[in-house]
Amino acid sequence: MGYSCGYCGRDYKTPFERGACEVKCDSEIKRQAELNKAKKRKEEKSQRYNSIQEDIKKLTEKIDAYNKDYNINLYAVYNDKTLPFRLFKF
Repeated sequence: MGYSCGYCGRDYKTPFERGACEVKCDSEIKRQAELNKAKKRKEEKSQRYNSIQEDIKKLTEKIDAYNKDYNINLYAVYNDKTLPFRLFKF
């Protein structure tokens, strides 16, 4: 009678060998899951950053058009996390 790893399906002669393989396979699966999670988070961070940059570009274009149309110097200044931008007229 053989013993098969519940993860990879390899056959072993003893339940101890099978148990050792399952521990190894389980830790490898968990390691891969953590790597995938970190990779996904990094990609999401990059996408959100690019989206913010695009929004800033659009805001800058709107402010420039406003300044040109009304001959006013309006600026967006980064403030803090609670109020990201404040508009000032100069």
